Amino acid sequence: MKKTNYGILIALICGTIFAACSRQEDNSSESYEQMSAPTFELHMEGTETAESADGSTYKCSMKELNPYLCEFESDSPYFYADILVTGFSAESSYGNDFNMLVSLSGDAEVTWHYFDSREQMEDALDERNENTANGEADEETNGEIQLVYYSFPLPEDFHALNCYRTMEERLGTEEWEIRAVSTDNGNIYYFSQETNGQGSGYLYSSDSNLTVQNLVIKNGYAYGLALKQTSFSAASKELDLLFYRFRGNFGRDTFYGWGLNEERLYWIDHEERFIEEESSARRFVEVRGIDTSWEQSREQLMRYFGMMKDAVYEVPLSDDGPVLELHFSLVQEISVPDYRIFLLNGFCMDEEYNMTVTDKETGQILQEGIVKLSIELPDTIHFVDLNGDGLKDMRIDSPVHISGARAKTDKWTPPKYMLWNPTAGQFEKKTEKEVQNSLLANRNGLTEEEQAEKTLRERRDFFVLLKQLPSWANSDKYIELTVEVEEYVVQPGDTLWSISENFFGSGLYWTMLQREKNTSKDPDLLLPGEVIHIPERPLYIRRDPYSRGGLSSPGRYQIEYPDGFGHYELTNDVSYYGLAKENKLYYTILANEMEENSLTSDWEAFQAEVIRCSEEICPARVSNLQFEKYKVKDGCDMYGYSFEYDTGDYSIELTCFIRLGKTNMVEVIGVRKKEPNTVLLNTTRYVAASFIDYGEPSNISIGGDEPNVGADDWAYPHLHNLFRSLQNRFGK
Repeated sequence: MKKTNYGILIALICGTIFAACSRQEDNSSESYEQMSAPTFELHMEGTETAESADGSTYKCSMKELNPYLCEFESDSPYFYADILVTGFSAESSYGNDFNMLVSLSGDAEVTWHYFDSREQMEDALDERNENTANGEADEETNGEIQLVYYSFPLPEDFHALNCYRTMEERLGTEEWEIRAVSTDNGNIYYFSQETNGQGSGYLYSSDSNLTVQNLVIKNGYAYGLALKQTSFSAASKELDLLFYRFRGNFGRDTFYGWGLNEERLYWIDHEERFIEEESSARRFVEVRGIDTSWEQSREQLMRYFGMMKDAVYEVPLSDDGPVLELHFSLVQEISVPDYRIFLLNGFCMDEEYNMTVTDKETGQILQEGIVKLSIELPDTIHFVDLNGDGLKDMRIDSPVHISGARAKTDKWTPPKYMLWNPTAGQFEKKTEKEVQNSLLANRNGLTEEEQAEKTLRERRDFFVLLKQLPSWANSDKYIELTVEVEEYVVQPGDTLWSISENFFGSGLYWTMLQREKNTSKDPDLLLPGEVIHIPERPLYIRRDPYSRGGLSSPGRYQIEYPDGFGHYELTNDVSYYGLAKENKLYYTILANEMEENSLTSDWEAFQAEVIRCSEEICPARVSNLQFEKYKVKDGCDMYGYSFEYDTGDYSIELTCFIRLGKTNMVEVIGVRKKEPNTVLLNTTRYVAASFIDYGEPSNISIGGDEPNVGADDWAYPHLHNLFRSLQNRFGK
């Protein structure tokens, strides 16, 4: 523990309060940095001074001490007391309500010193300090505790922030820091010098650290208790219980509270703050907001925060462009003391602000509208060139307010964007995707419409089939498929090398290709129309490294959910609503009533049935019908088909993959408006390939009141008939 003798201690504690509280701040025209500097000037208005008088000495037990100190009355509000404690001990226990009970033992001797004015009290403290410096300090007595209790009224211009900063500068150390805590809904707060522990800004319990002094502020008065000298260990919990009990005399809530940082200390006793920044010229007016969610809570700890009322920015669009003035003002017009904004669930929210954009040179108003800004952090607007056109745009951050801390920019809420449109001469709201598209368009010298089409064509196809596994790849991160023997009809210009490249990813496998017996033996002589037999070959799909966990049932099945697609459990029919906005994947996992891999031997019949339905149910509407069949390593076979459907207004792409396991089956259907890439096909295939049948039945059977759509229209009632589904929706 830091040893501090009597005169120095009292001079520091009380002098600190006097120095920090004696100057009225005028913040109407100062910048934040200028306003925030701690002030130590003294301008005391005392009454006519008289000789200080010492009161009589009072003796009591430690059990009676705290009530006696708090109930003590004097003709003068300025006083302090020397307290000598002998035979001190302390114990704690917990009652039925889990509140800590403190029992103090020992005898106390209290000697009062009281004064007629604050100035007189300070002179006496200065004299004590001088005597201590000359070697007249009291000597420490082994086995005893010496304390100082003091009280005085606070001046009208008292500011908690200045008090905290002055105490921090004069008394705080790395081992014993100054804390500020609010209790009783902001009606009581106190400063303490304690061992280093919990950080400020979170729920704070006063029994978690060791204390050497406390200063309680309540109803315009300061009440302090400080440790002068002791023979106890600096880490003694008994001493800390003494201060714990002292705070208890001011109310039950003083045992815990809300940690106060400098921002919240400011709003305890200020109604407004003006901030001005020169670099990127901007001005803010903040007012004291009231957090009604805290105010109405059971604890009612701390309810005040700074809230932006008004902001002005001066923005040069470019080096040689016009200078704009943007003015934001809170739409909710109420008088300053009555700002009551509800922070939903303790998180900072956005409020509506009127935005006016003016050309500074001409004074012309270019734009008026409403935008949403954070109420608790002024500088959330940044003016930068977001789309690379040489003109500044607007990015609006949405900070998050957590556990009473000052709001900070966080990824919890995405920012908002407003791009400057030079043609319209206004800021226009854009999504993050639109901002990125505009940036790429300017880089590539395209219009935004042309860039959107280019991006659509080049959309990354994460689950594309790989013909070869990279040499450095970990096979566990890939799904391995096998394509059975198939036939290929030679086209003009084909070579065995090019055919091998097409099917195996490398021409080196050309010797594996099988030609019919009646063809030429010359490998360089291929005739158009010749049939080449392609042997079984492996293909690979990279597993999703950003897997969202998918759908799983322990012991039954598991299936992946890739990002970027809407996922829907398929019960009766496929929805074609909102196809322009997202790619959709539908899945159904049921008890398999078709037997394991039953379509393997029935594959040609299944293809014929799909072709028949496409022609009879959807005449002249289906095109580009394709079929796929694979063996999946360590899993059941996979069957798939895909096609395009003409609705009359636009084309729809659909793809369907089926897995029939020992006990469970899956059907995965992908649907979207037609796009110039294979993302839908490859993603749907991947989801089906990720299906694992663990062997225990899912206890869900096909049938019931809602059979699969089109069950009566083809020979596979356990599967959805997509052609009937489309015709029901778009048929005329």
